[in-house]
Amino acid sequence: FYHYIDSFGFGKVPGLGLPGEEQGIVMPVTSVGPVEQANISFGQGIAVTPMQMISMVGAVANHGVLLRPQIVREMRDSDGNLVRSFSPEEVRQVVSQETAHQLATLLEGVVSDGTGRNAQIPGYRLAGKTGTAQKIEEGRYVSNKHVASFIGFGPVDNPRLACLVLVDEPQGAYYGGVVAAPVFKRVMEDSLRYLGIAPTVLPEEKEPEPVVEVPGVINLPLADARKMLEGKGLAYKVEGEGSVVVDQTPPPGTMVAPSTQVVLVQGQPRPAPGMVTVPNLEGQTILQVAQTLAEMDLVLKPVGTGLAVRQDPPPRSQVPTGSLVVVEFEPPQSDKLGTSSPETVPGN
Repeated sequence: FYHYIDSFGFGKVPGLGLPGEEQGIVMPVTSVGPVEQANISFGQGIAVTPMQMISMVGAVANHGVLLRPQIVREMRDSDGNLVRSFSPEEVRQVVSQETAHQLATLLEGVVSDGTGRNAQIPGYRLAGKTGTAQKIEEGRYVSNKHVASFIGFGPVDNPRLACLVLVDEPQGAYYGGVVAAPVFKRVMEDSLRYLGIAPTVLPEEKEPEPVVEVPGVINLPLADARKMLEGKGLAYKVEGEGSVVVDQTPPPGTMVAPSTQVVLVQGQPRPAPGMVTVPNLEGQTILQVAQTLAEMDLVLKPVGTGLAVRQDPPPRSQVPTGSLVVVEFEPPQSDKLGTSSPETVPGN
């Protein structure tokens, strides 16, 4: 795994020759265990640059050969005479031609039949991959800020262009196939036309297959989610237990064939951004309550002493972070009655 991370150039300066080049962040292999390897495999726990990403995709398009990225093709003097030209510079053969062609076939399938359908251009074979990444704040991944992306190349049968589209913090829909893939399509359409690259795939003489858009049903009760999917002519499969849908596959906005099965995962409602669920504090001491609320960014207003018996807002309420929670404390019952002690019995 790490051999290919290194061979594709991740964790290294690309070598453009410009100041300020970044090498990204790759965890030392000695610090990588099964959990870290799993995280890195889907894009977390590693930071790469756009130039590194486009170089990797370029290697797949170039039959497995990684090229050193260049931004200047040639230099000419004021009279138009050629002073210097720059030829493609091979760095290494990262994967075999056969493996590169297999990867290209898989990536082409993403565009023709997968989550990258919005990148399709009639007449051209394109390959690509969607991306939806969570952003980091204060050292942690956050669930409400994303980077949507699409990267690809084409035409597959004679690659001329590679393109990466990044959309920072899209509003509303945030999946790469919904937000970034259409931009990739527009850029590639204009670029292919500008370069005079003619279509190579003749349109088939058949009616286009009907498709429907998968609706977003996350945070809806299961009954409501079922109605929305049935209204679109989609099948569904339910997993897990809970009061609402907390995840779905395919994601919202994906274009699929009618009767496609959507997997719904049930769970407990997730607080909206900036909101937290008030815990049940009954029976805790003032110190325990203070620690619990502080960890949730809530403010305690204690009333009385002893153990928590009442609270406002009540348990399971959703409130903004920083909210005041009034907790009433009373001494334990044994303290109210007093501690028993030996007494002298009259007459003894």
